[in-house]
Parts: sequence; structure tokens; C-alpha cells
Amino acid sequence: MAVATGREITGQTVHETAKTWVWNNEDDSDELRRRLAAVLQHWSIPIEEIRGRIALNSGADRALMVARAAKDGSAVRTPDVDALVERIRAAAVGLLVVDPFAEVHAVEENDNARVREVAALFREVARRGDCAVLLIHHTSKPAAASSDAYAGNQNAARGASSLTGVARVVQTLFAMSERDADR
Repeated sequence: MAVATGREITGQTVHETAKTWVWNNEDDSDELRRRLAAVLQHWSIPIEEIRGRIALNSGADRALMVARAAKDGSAVRTPDVDALVERIRAAAVGLLVVDPFAEVHAVEENDNARVREVAALFREVARRGDCAVLLIHHTSKPAAASSDAYAGNQNAARGASSLTGVARVVQTLFAMSERDADR
């Protein structure tokens, strides 16, 4: 929403606005629309401000799958890679958000070489599509249900560490701990 509108709703400066495409492989279209409506309502953003600037796709309708595993375990690109690039270029999308990373490939998530191959496919999408790609990735469960040790730690990411190794920027997002709330 921040990139689509130029509003600094995340607390970070928006340096450039762009059309944004969110592909969520976990949630259905109704849920995605509810979340969008909640964000618009919370930030008092009229729908007209984002019309034609945000696109939503649900994996419940049609899953995005950029790589499958070959018999040797290596990542084999699917036609979805070229289809993403084609759509991004045709619609002049500046930001592709993919959520969650673990559900858009079928390679072993703990295999650094294979995850790096999948990450390279998204780097290709970014280059060929001339856009930014934001991959949402799950973390391991924090010890004793406390996020203190994980907040700001790129090694909190679940699975192979190669994903955070090839990323340009890594941010972590956790619920506030009781200790932080007290402070």
C-alpha cells in the first residue's frame, strides 16, 4: 500500500510509487480483499487512490509455482516465471510481492543450493520485469514463544540460509514481546 500510494504508512520513506502486484498462495480472494479493505479503512485511503495500482492474486484460485524439483532435486523453472515477467511488463508493475516463498516452489527448503536456484528465478523476474520483488518468508518458531532473540535476526528465517544470503534486504517482523511492551 505504501508503494502504491506513496504514503509513509510503514514509518519508512517511500522514494518512488509504483503499481504493486501481490500474489498470496495461502489465502483466498475473499481474505485478500478483506485485508485490503481493512488497510484502506485504517489509513483513510479512498479506493480511487489505488484503483489500477494494486493487483491481488490468490493461490487458492490458481497457485503460483515457479520451480519444481527434478529427479536429482535441482530446481526446474516452470512457465510461471515467463508468465510473471510478461504480466509485469505489460502492466508496468514496479513491485511484486510473493507470499509465502515456501509455497511457490517444490524444492527442498533446507537445501541451500536448491533454494538459491529458486531465488535466482525471482532475481530473473526482477531484472527482466524491471521491478522490485519482495519475498515473504516464514521464520522458525521462537524459543519459549519469545520473539526477542529473533527480531532483527536474518537467521530466524526457516529453512536454507541461502535465501537470506542472496537477498538485498532482509527484515524480520514479529509480534511485540511482553518485555518490549513493558518498556
